[in-house]
Amino acid sequence: MPARHILTVKHCVDTSAQYTFRTGSTHAPSGGTTATATRVTLHASADLAVVKPDRDVTNTPAKVASTYPRTGSNVSIYG
Repeated sequence: MPARHILTVKHCVDTSAQYTFRTGSTHAPSGGTTATATRVTLHASADLAVVKPDRDVTNTPAKVASTYPRTGSNVSIYG
């Protein structure tokens, strides 16, 4: 993902709501940096959404797997 976007799940966001995202911390109330969503784009069929924040998000993404899946593999992420 480019530094100017956040990938999240569609069932956790709505295009008409306002969101602030905390990145770079696993502790919700503090740490890292915050960015306010300026646009939320929902995927047409998958449970994915792309959020455009008001600033670049340059923190290291959370590790969600111990290895990279092969190209073309199905991947499920629960949270």
